[in-house]
Amino acid sequence: MSNGILKNLEGSEFVLLESNYDPEILMYSKYPYVLKNRIAGPTGHLSNEAAGKTICSLLKSGLKQVMLGHLSKESNFPELAYKTVVEQLIYNNYNENSLLLSVASRDTISKQISI
Repeated sequence: MSNGILKNLEGSEFVLLESNYDPEILMYSKYPYVLKNRIAGPTGHLSNEAAGKTICSLLKSGLKQVMLGHLSKESNFPELAYKTVVEQLIYNNYNENSLLLSVASRDTISKQISI
């Protein structure tokens, strides 16, 4: 997450944030090596941990709700993305109930968000 993008997100009460992959699952996925490097590279996708760190940073500026999205079918799953973000919240001394956290569904309409 670049500082510029992070700065633009400050003050948001809700964000739909990519939580695309888990690095260990990505490493063992069937993706070609070049694709794995692109996904995990500096201009690739956000990992679950990077999403968690981004959320922790945005909590300081009023973030109240987050929906995790764009989860990879090959290198992630909803429960892991959610758990990793909660672990980042706890690690950064936030109560896991300090925001409403949900995961967008790949196959159905997600729950309605009230802001």
